[in-house]
Amino acid sequence: MISVNYSKQKNFRNRAILLVLVLFTMQASIAQIAPEKYFVKFTDKSATTFSLSNPQAFLSQKALDRRSSQSIAIDSNDLPVVEAYVQQIRNCGQITILYRSRWLNGVVIQTTDTAALNCIESLPVVDTADSRLIAGKKGSDHYFESTEITKDNEIQSNPIYGETEAQITQINLQRLHNMGYRGNGMTIAVLDNGFRHVDTSSVFEPLFQENRIVATRNFVDPQNHDVYDDGGHGTDVLAMMGVDIGFQAIGAAPEADYMLIVTEDNGGENIIEEYNWIAGAEFADSAGADIINSSLSYTEFDDPGQSHTYSEFDGQSTVAARGANFAASRGMLIVVSAGNFGNDPWQKISTPADADDALAIGSVNEDGDWSGFSSLGPAADGAIKPNVVARGSQAAIPSPTNIGQIERVTGTSFSSPLIAGAAACLWQGLPNFKWSEIKQAIEQSGSIYDNPNNQLGYGIPDFYKAYQLADAGLLSAEAINQSRSIKVYPNPARNFIDIEVINSNPYKIYDARGSLIEIGRVEKQKRINLSDWSAGVYYLKINDRQFPVIVLE
Repeated sequence: MISVNYSKQKNFRNRAILLVLVLFTMQASIAQIAPEKYFVKFTDKSATTFSLSNPQAFLSQKALDRRSSQSIAIDSNDLPVVEAYVQQIRNCGQITILYRSRWLNGVVIQTTDTAALNCIESLPVVDTADSRLIAGKKGSDHYFESTEITKDNEIQSNPIYGETEAQITQINLQRLHNMGYRGNGMTIAVLDNGFRHVDTSSVFEPLFQENRIVATRNFVDPQNHDVYDDGGHGTDVLAMMGVDIGFQAIGAAPEADYMLIVTEDNGGENIIEEYNWIAGAEFADSAGADIINSSLSYTEFDDPGQSHTYSEFDGQSTVAARGANFAASRGMLIVVSAGNFGNDPWQKISTPADADDALAIGSVNEDGDWSGFSSLGPAADGAIKPNVVARGSQAAIPSPTNIGQIERVTGTSFSSPLIAGAAACLWQGLPNFKWSEIKQAIEQSGSIYDNPNNQLGYGIPDFYKAYQLADAGLLSAEAINQSRSIKVYPNPARNFIDIEVINSNPYKIYDARGSLIEIGRVEKQKRINLSDWSAGVYYLKINDRQFPVIVLE
């Protein structure tokens, strides 16, 4: 579900749903994720023709530079899926390969061929236990509430910002802009439902004149490369960041580069959208994005069997949360809307806002008060969510079609890009910092950092304060020092690994599929017994760091 104006948000709980799971009973081990669409997971990458020693073959130089600057090793998750396995899928019958996922090690396919599905299930390279049918019958269309169009007649204390001044100054972003940090050299990937009018409106003309739309991709309709012919929600999200119309409206990151990526299907709610999200994040990673903004949230689907329960929002269980965590582990800052369920019986955050490594953004009004629609925390595992908040009630953007007029937009969909754009400016000013340190600086600058709550998280960030804290080396010693002083050895290992940290710290261990297999706490030092573990790669997560652990036979 796209987080838009809360007052007319779709209410799945009160809607009668007609359910058709095509072929699901016959193909229980391959799950449908949209009409006639399936996710097929492979068992391994052992037959890959790519090499970790030659990452230039599958990652851009900007992606490699991002990893290098943050001391992030290239690992098997970066390797593309094995093309010989993909060909085996094709050979099974009338099948269209929609896209590949290297992080999930699988492909999303489209087919109505029952025999082809039987063939796929029989392939030894297919992990039938982790493949799934990822969509049911098309549901009702998304509803987007029309935005209110108003004239800019008010006198502004800083007239250059026009009606966007209040949302910019509320987070003290103008101080960074005045220092020359306006997002230059930073790349923000926008994952959304489409970008209608972006290619024709004079509002966005400078982005094209200056070649700052650096990539586009459509994962909802992979055969159609056009991202401008459907969906306008992404257009409004982009307007929160990328515009620069002096004395009318200035976005949060008016000099940043942008990738426009369609992952949200306007025709219905199916869990394939979470797989689309991962595909979009993978593309953003490989193409060299620094920040992902995702004003998208998922709770329930047209097929209730695919819908989430709150207990799944533990930071690592849903497909979208796993994708957000994967993306962060590649060195990107992941900024997502918390959701608009505050006035809904659900009330709580959605996914991927629950993701451990995502910066989930709630909403406040012009006075800094919580917007009643803004989803509440915490995550199901108790993590503080939302992380921070920004203006999402009646925020201002320039109209892409009524030139010279201002639209008022409402939802955490718009507080999220405000923070994403501001983060780009902050990171521009702190180029030697890691994504986790940028995230920590934003949180630590929050207005209620010492007393967070379920409405506002750490509160309204002050981006000039965040810059000062980071630049002066005053980020939380507990958060930063621990992330820099973690030892895991021996690695590779057979019987045990030892973990050493400065202070007491929680940890999680995942297997290669992303399933949580152990959770606990390290008190200075802890030995983990591996004698009953199968050989393979596992991932130890402490704070914002993830360590591959190789268990030998």
